[in-house]
Amino acid sequence: MRNIQNERAKYAYDKVCDIKSEQKEFTTLARSTPAKIQMAGLGVTIAFLYSKQGGVHKSLYDIVEGWLQNQKIIGEKDELMKAITESSTGKYQAMTVEVQQLLMWVKRFAEGMKKDEKTQ
Repeated sequence: MRNIQNERAKYAYDKVCDIKSEQKEFTTLARSTPAKIQMAGLGVTIAFLYSKQGGVHKSLYDIVEGWLQNQKIIGEKDELMKAITESSTGKYQAMTVEVQQLLMWVKRFAEGMKKDEKTQ
């Protein structure tokens, strides 16, 4: 039986492995995003990623959105930004905790992939 930490780790690993180009820029973004959430909040940080809608910002936005959909925290057809703006306080807090937990794995795997890239 798998636990939620293992599921997060597998999901994050698979998604980070899919990012072939712009690995360095993605790693920088993955490192800074948890702190942005801590300082500015989930909504503001996701709005920032949403506003860019391209490259690594879109990739990270899609990773977060996909995870929350997979975990049924937001609906399968819900768009992340809309789900955040329409959520209750309790649901917003739950999303924030879950996203922070996911991003811990994304950040670690992105850093690992960057190191692997240097050794090749």
